Amino acid sequence: MEFTTADRDHVSLVGDIGGTNLTLALMAHENKRMRLIDTVRLASQELSAFDEAISHAEQRWRGPHWDQISACCFTAAGPVSDNRVALTNVRWGIDGNAVSDRLGVPARVINDFTGVCYGIPVLAGQAPDSFTSLPHCNGGLPTAQTGTIAVIGAGTGLGVGSLVVDGDRVSAFPSEGGHSGFAPIDEETVELWKFLADRYGAAPGAECVLSGRGIVNIFDFLISCSEASPTAQVDRIRALPSHERPREISAHADTDPVCRRTMELFVRVYGAVASSTALSFLSTGGLFLAGGIAAKNVQWFLEDHRFMRAFETNYLESIRDVLRRIPVAIVGEYAVSLYGAAYAAEDMLRTRTPKGDT
Repeated sequence: MEFTTADRDHVSLVGDIGGTNLTLALMAHENKRMRLIDTVRLASQELSAFDEAISHAEQRWRGPHWDQISACCFTAAGPVSDNRVALTNVRWGIDGNAVSDRLGVPARVINDFTGVCYGIPVLAGQAPDSFTSLPHCNGGLPTAQTGTIAVIGAGTGLGVGSLVVDGDRVSAFPSEGGHSGFAPIDEETVELWKFLADRYGAAPGAECVLSGRGIVNIFDFLISCSEASPTAQVDRIRALPSHERPREISAHADTDPVCRRTMELFVRVYGAVASSTALSFLSTGGLFLAGGIAAKNVQWFLEDHRFMRAFETNYLESIRDVLRRIPVAIVGEYAVSLYGAAYAAEDMLRTRTPKGDT
């Protein structure tokens, strides 16, 4: 899955834009490799327009690197149309054409998970230690075959996508698979499904379980099922703002039984949903787990083959054989989407047709 970048050295301005924070970076394309020069992180809510972020970057990096910028690409959560995207939780959006007019270079806006998909083969080629392989239940680490690569990533939400590598070219295909229905895998998750259906007033999606919010949902479900009085730690976590709870649940999983059961159930469901994803794409090229939750909790995925036992479960032996031949790895590099944006910027220079993706 290794490929090289363009022959001509240049610099791209790239960014990963979210409703809470945004990261801009300068990426050097040199000696057919990519190198992250510098990054800056800003609070999205403190900006009144994306143009302010560009101005901040220009002030910070004015000089030789800024003058060498040949292309820009920005990843953002949400559907992209006509090289524009409207962000949730902020009053402004991103217009790639406006950035292009300002800087005088091609600029592209792509979906955030498209950026993740593009970034994986870049890292595989030049930073293979960015990945943690998950051994199958038999201890095996199968070799990737030619074919589709599936990517699933639980973080703030749940992203699902796929990519195909053909020589030096990558085709990435985002999806809304994270919002597909959550299917129970045993009696406990049947009860979890009922709990979530009552909470949301509708059949829950996979993202209701596999996300930061999903960790909190599992935590609340387990508390509702327990006949024992909540521990002091559980009470403390419940009193926190909702966005702080997932981190605290994970941090205390080694010492608090409810937190531990939360992480165990989260990983089991993750394995089952990842299995369905791998089969849907027939990802003989491998399955990658992106997103911050897996990267920060690798031990819960490795312990007792917890993830893989769920991943390999299927009612057909022939399909279990298929699953056992699919390599699975966790993406540990937070900047994967920045590398993906840099690839998309370079690809735009190759084709000379700047345009947005959906």
